[in-house]
Amino acid sequence: MRYFTLQVAFFANVALFAQQGGMLAPTVPQARQAEPKTAKPGTVVKITGVLLGKSRVDEVFLTDHRFDLKVKVIEQTDQSLTIRIPPFVKAGRHQLLFLTGGQNPAYLEQPLYLLVEADEDAITKSNPPAKSATPPAAGDKNPPAAGDKNNDKPDQF
Repeated sequence: MRYFTLQVAFFANVALFAQQGGMLAPTVPQARQAEPKTAKPGTVVKITGVLLGKSRVDEVFLTDHRFDLKVKVIEQTDQSLTIRIPPFVKAGRHQLLFLTGGQNPAYLEQPLYLLVEADEDAITKSNPPAKSATPPAAGDKNPPAAGDKNNDKPDQF
């Protein structure tokens, strides 16, 4: 008789699960979609999901599983987050990471990735083209090698 009671309870729970669309109500923040999925530094990205409000999500990070980079949250509701990709983020695939709020904060990796592309303008600004060496003087048989500042002094060890 006890076996029959357990079977009835099990099938009642399965029926309830099916009535809810096959999904149980989430109890933790979940990111489900990002638009755009590919971004450059400075781009604004909208993340949609459930339980993303300020009471549930305290901070948002991008992680490459070696370094967690905090991002600025521009707008936050229970169904969406709007973030800005930091200007100094490295190019590559980054996963979203949430720090939950409340009495027991926890880091939650989200099943959502963003592809960050290199910003061509920032690269050229930070790495200007190298200046060419001064041309050798007329009649100089041994011009200084590139990078040599004092070619006339003997090497000092």
